[in-house]
Amino acid sequence: MLTLWIKRWAAALATTVAICGGTAMASETYCPPTYVVKRVVCYETTTVYETHREAYQVCVTRYDSCGDPYHVYKTCYHDVRTPVQKQVAVVHYETVPK
Repeated sequence: MLTLWIKRWAAALATTVAICGGTAMASETYCPPTYVVKRVVCYETTTVYETHREAYQVCVTRYDSCGDPYHVYKTCYHDVRTPVQKQVAVVHYETVPK
């Protein structure tokens, strides 16, 4: 128990010395940057696939209660993927001299 307390005390002392013990020296003068970072938005064309449903009809043979066949048109649906060209914004950051 005593060793745990000593370890905690030593860690707290080391942290305090590391934070408060350093001195700041201003030996170099401040030099403002000679460039500016500028946000540039470019638009690029990309291919995006859109999905939509299309209806189609199928001739289906059904049977009535007497067992006689008859034909019925049934509407079914399927998904179709279509390529579409779209403009997408792309952000670049460039360094520009002042």
